[in-house]
Amino acid sequence: MVRLVLFDIERISLDDFTSALIEIAPDCREDDGVVDEISAKLTEFDREKIGKACGILNCLKRLGFELFVNPIPMPNDRLALKVLEKSEIEVIPDKRSDISAEVAAILSKFCKTLRHPFKIVEVHDFEGFSVIFGEYFDFDRIAVLETNVDDVSGEILGNALNRLSEICLDVSAIQCVGKKGRPAVIIRALCRLDDVERVAKAMMKETGSLGVRIVPVNRIIERRRIEDREVEIFGRTFKLRVKYSSSSILKPEFEDVKKIAEELNLPLLAVYKEVLRKL
Repeated sequence: MVRLVLFDIERISLDDFTSALIEIAPDCREDDGVVDEISAKLTEFDREKIGKACGILNCLKRLGFELFVNPIPMPNDRLALKVLEKSEIEVIPDKRSDISAEVAAILSKFCKTLRHPFKIVEVHDFEGFSVIFGEYFDFDRIAVLETNVDDVSGEILGNALNRLSEICLDVSAIQCVGKKGRPAVIIRALCRLDDVERVAKAMMKETGSLGVRIVPVNRIIERRRIEDREVEIFGRTFKLRVKYSSSSILKPEFEDVKKIAEELNLPLLAVYKEVLRKL
């Protein structure tokens, strides 16, 4: 599921925009780094207010929201029109609007035009614009490949799973009862449609199977991102990668945690729990 924030704008000033964001997310801090990038496009600007607005938008991104804006009416301000150059924001040519250059610069940095149906979760109305929180599901199409084996050893099976994991999205082995009551294993692999032939050949080659079942399926996927983080544990600071699938679901990269445990000469489980606690 993708969570989003959509700005629906008719007219907007920097004061109104910043005030609205502060109302929505009052605890976010300013972001001076982005201010310099945005202010380079402007002749006059309010650094403090731009910094506050950018800090809140960055905070929303860190919380897992994607930021969008509806197509906006053509700005009357020529500088506002100029800062939208080469942005991912579309304009409505037969409508005009008073959108400040500062807001246009912020939107062009953080947002793109939304072209995806979504479910409205929450609406905040302000003078001349609205801020809409919503969500939608991402779908893609993959293939499920399966084969039954009842005459391979555990070592052969483990090797097959390892080889398949290198070219598949996911692979698993499921115990079952086969023909004539024989114990058997279902090897199941998920892969991209373009990889079906390669995975099927590998599955037969590594197991000796004579055939593979192929079923195209749709799936709902959660968008994920990886961020580089620093964490202080047991009196030392370490860098590691952290996977995020939502604002509340995160997972430190296992290999990074393993290296930290080895460096500290501590049990992996203890280090893993401490990293989660500090994140």
